[in-house]
Amino acid sequence: LEAAIILFSDPGQAVYGYEIDLEICAPSPDIMDVPSLLGRDILNRWRMIYSPTRNRLLFGVLSTDVVLPVQGN
Repeated sequence: LEAAIILFSDPGQAVYGYEIDLEICAPSPDIMDVPSLLGRDILNRWRMIYSPTRNRLLFGVLSTDVVLPVQGN
């Protein structure tokens, strides 16, 4: 396990940071096609709203370890 910080941006609003423990697999041809997955350690800290009629999945931040405001131009 490696300590890491993952950042997500909400354009024009803020950058949200999360301190996580990241498990890194050794490179091998067997894992090259495996998609990256966001874990419940992050997803449980967001509000998710799914609208099948609008074909949208929206997220709202409930909690974060770091918030960096974005300054407008």
